[in-house]
Amino acid sequence: IQTKEDLKLLPVLTKDDVRKHFNELTAKNFRKFRPTLNHTSGSTGEPLSYYIDRDLSTLIQATVWRHWSWCGIKHGEPIAVFRGTLIDEFGKKRQCYYKVEGNQIHFSTFEMDEKIMTEYVKKLNEIKPALIRGYPASLEILARFIKEKNLNVHSPKAIHTSSEVVLPEQRKIIENAFGAPLFDWYGHGESTICAGDCEYHKGLHLNLDFGYTEFIKTKETEKMKDVYNIISTSLWNFSMPLIRYNTEDLALLDNSKCLCGRGLPLIKKIIGRQADIIVGINGVWVSPSSFVHFWKYKVADKLLGILYAQIVQEEKDLIRVKLVGSKRKENEKVIRKQLNMLLGNMKIDFDYLHKIPTGQKWRFTVSKIKENVL
Repeated sequence: IQTKEDLKLLPVLTKDDVRKHFNELTAKNFRKFRPTLNHTSGSTGEPLSYYIDRDLSTLIQATVWRHWSWCGIKHGEPIAVFRGTLIDEFGKKRQCYYKVEGNQIHFSTFEMDEKIMTEYVKKLNEIKPALIRGYPASLEILARFIKEKNLNVHSPKAIHTSSEVVLPEQRKIIENAFGAPLFDWYGHGESTICAGDCEYHKGLHLNLDFGYTEFIKTKETEKMKDVYNIISTSLWNFSMPLIRYNTEDLALLDNSKCLCGRGLPLIKKIIGRQADIIVGINGVWVSPSSFVHFWKYKVADKLLGILYAQIVQEEKDLIRVKLVGSKRKENEKVIRKQLNMLLGNMKIDFDYLHKIPTGQKWRFTVSKIKENVL
């Protein structure tokens, strides 16, 4: 391996490869790089573990801050965050729905009902954040509430979205509600690739100094014009370098040059990471990424023998949980308890599958309630 072109001599690394060969993919001297062990449940609900070097964590922060500077944000300015932060334990009598960390205030995205969102708007008007960042679906829920109630809300310099594909209709409603431009960001926990929207909003600029990315055709994309599989290689993670890693995302490419003059390649659109909002019988709206986050920290670690999961809202008061793995009553008990804390006293049915059905995209959350679907 002498040049980047030689990487094609190596096979593509899949998420399943990482799960099965974790120890073999970890460097013998991994402790030298002071890594942290991270986990992601992804869109299927199946855990994936990986190491991230301490220096890479710093680089990630620097790269994100560079993108925030494109949004016009300066160090020290207040930032409001609507991501998967678990503010407090569910079920307590007295709960807190936001917490302050430095110049950032984190709002819970798990209990977004009318009462809580009214308080969120008041808090935004009080702190006047320069930047509001969050999951697209979480910000869409809040934006629609603001428009429906005709509320006045502080207008930040910019909105920053990530973790889900931001849809055109979402961009429109969020920008309209907050009176600010939306800058989208693409990356993933394994940290082999990242790309960001600039002030011209013509696509996502690929950060070449972060990772080496290949856009390749497979059977999945061979019939789709300008759509490619994203295969990326970490340039900075020495404790567990992921080489030719299949992100399982697709990219629509754009060969044009952006007027911003930064010279970075453009990804016109990321395809993938789409799922539905789930609405509880208690009036709470939960975005897809928030639900993944909830499952990861409140459910997945307590289950035995479960490989994949899917949450399907069949009716307003009925959730169907599809599980790939062994049938155990103790698993069902855990899931019922946690989902009822999140969504209220919903009816919960269980289906057990031998494997994920082929020929379809397995989304973690699916809603058959028309008004829930993004």
